[in-house]
This record gives sequence, C-alpha cells and structure tokens, in this order.
Amino acid sequence: MTVASGLFAGAGTSTSALAAAQDQTMASLAGSVTEAERAALRSEPAIGYSIAYPFGVIVPILIFQLAYLRWKPRFTEQDTGGKLQLAELAITGRQTGRMLAEISRELPEGVVIAAVRVGGVNQLPRPDLLLTENDTLLVHGSASAIEAARPVRTSISLFLKARRRRRLRCRSAANQSCYSPQ
Repeated sequence: MTVASGLFAGAGTSTSALAAAQDQTMASLAGSVTEAERAALRSEPAIGYSIAYPFGVIVPILIFQLAYLRWKPRFTEQDTGGKLQLAELAITGRQTGRMLAEISRELPEGVVIAAVRVGGVNQLPRPDLLLTENDTLLVHGSASAIEAARPVRTSISLFLKARRRRRLRCRSAANQSCYSPQ
C-alpha cells in the first residue's frame, strides 16, 4: 500500500501527496514496529514516487506534442514570391480626414495594415480611427500586392525618399539628434 501511494503521488507529480503518504504510513504504524522498520517503511512511498515521477512529466509532454502534430492548424501558402514586403504609407492630401476603414477598403487584396503611427506613436489599427496629416500606415503583403497599392501610395513616395535622405545624412554626420522622435 505504501509503494502504491508513492506511485500515485509520482504520477501526479505531487510532492505534497508524497509527504501525506509518508505521514499516513508513519501514523498507521504508530507503535507496532521497531525504529529500523519504520525508517524502511517511510522510504517506500518515496521509492514509488521516484519510479512514477518521470512518467508523470514525460507522458503529458508527449501527449500534447502528438495532439499538436495531429491537429495543428494548416496554413495555405500565399503567393508572396518568397518574401514579405513592408511599406510605410504617409497620409497626405485626399486621404486626410478619412477613417481607416475607408482607406483599408481601397488597398488591394493581400495588403494588410499592421500598425498606424499617429503623432510618432504606433497604435493597433482600428476601423474607426480618423487619420490626419502625416499619420503613417505600416502595411505588409506580397511584392505584387504592395506594387498594386501604388495608386494609393502616389503621395507617399516623396515621403519615403525624404526619409531615406534624412537617414543617410544622419549616418554620415553621426548626428544623434536625427534619431529623436518627431
């Protein structure tokens, strides 16, 4: 009985159950056995625990791994040309004062808005977000989808070129003030 209670505690990886099994073993033997026998009987639950504990740890891990392999989500590959393209779209001109949902509907299929930078702070995209001058959309998608978004980005290319020039100028001058948020 004492080894069985240790096996139960080990399979459940419960150290407190092991302590309870050892205490119960000692209480049930109160005065009927010698001190040497009590010490030997006290270790029996620990022996059962040490046998079952590795199985109590490894078996659940294996079960979850097999369940994951069996029922993991299957993703279909999209034509991204092997690479995910990122672009920053500045809100200027006719896009100013419109909701993000409206602009999102104009983007071609496959272009996803990942974040919106409002006043230099990135936010999660919300359909009800009112876009203002100089807000920026961070979008991603396949190269062909980003290229198809070009009509929406006509006012953006100047923004991106100016930003690249500014970065190059800052790197060449090693001016740390160039990297401060705007």
